Amino acid sequence: MGYNSIFSWMLVPFLAAVLAIEGFAWMDNRREVDFYESQPVSRAKRFWDICVSSFLYFLFSYLITLEIGLVIAGAMGGLTRGIVIEAAVQTLRVIALFVCVYGLGVLSAMLTGNIIVAGLAFLVLMFYEFELKMILAGYCSEFLATYDGNKPGILVENIFTPLYHYSVGSTAECIGRLLALAALYFLLAFLCYRLRRNECAGTAVVFGPVRSVVRVATAVMAGLFIGLLLASIQNSTPLAVLWMVLFTLLTACIMQIIYDYDFRALFRHPL
Repeated sequence: MGYNSIFSWMLVPFLAAVLAIEGFAWMDNRREVDFYESQPVSRAKRFWDICVSSFLYFLFSYLITLEIGLVIAGAMGGLTRGIVIEAAVQTLRVIALFVCVYGLGVLSAMLTGNIIVAGLAFLVLMFYEFELKMILAGYCSEFLATYDGNKPGILVENIFTPLYHYSVGSTAECIGRLLALAALYFLLAFLCYRLRRNECAGTAVVFGPVRSVVRVATAVMAGLFIGLLLASIQNSTPLAVLWMVLFTLLTACIMQIIYDYDFRALFRHPL
C-alpha cells in the first residue's frame, strides 16, 4: 500500500466513487425520494450522515487491511520502525485522497439523476482537466516550435485533479491540497443538494445550465482531440479543422441523445 501502489492510484478513487454514487442513488428514484423525505430527519443531516457513514466504511476497511499487512510483515521479520512510519504517513495521504475523490463523486451524484450518468459525470470531472491540458500541450508541441513541455506551467499543473495533488509535493502539501479541494467539492455538492428538486429524479442532468456547459465542454474536447490526431497524422491543417468542426457537432448531438434518451433528439439543440 505504498505511495506508488495500484491500491492508492486506482482502488481508492474507485471505492470513493462507488460509495459516493451508491450512497445517494436513492435520489434517482422518486419513490425512494418520497420515502426518505417523509422521515423526521433534516436534509442537511441526511446528507452529512451518508458522507460520514461512507467514510467510516472505507476507513475501517483500510485499517483492517493495513493491520493484516503489518502482522504479515512482522511474522516474516520485515517490520521495522521505518515501515511503520511510512505506513502511517501513507494512511494520511490515502485518507485525504479518498475524502477528496468522494467529494467529487458526491458532486457528480448531485448533478445527475441517473446512476449510470453519474458514473460518466464522475469520470469527466475526474479527468477532464488533465485530458484537456494534454490535448492543448499536444497542439503547442505541434504548432509552436519554441514550446517546452518539461517546464512547469498552466498546462502541467492540474488544479482540480485529485490524483495530481496526490502525486506531487511533500506529505503535508499533498494532504493540504487534497483537503482544500475536498472542501470545495463538498461545498458545491451540498449547495446542489439543497437546490435540487425531487422531481428531477431520473433525469440525465439535473440543472439546465450544467447541461449546456457539459455538452459544449465535451463536444469541444472531442473536436480538439480529433483535430490534433489528424493534424499529426496527415499534416493537413484545413482537413484537421474540417473534421474538428464536424466531430464537435456530432458529439453535441450525441450528448443531446443522452440527455433526452431519445434518438429523435439527434438534431435538437446541437450546441
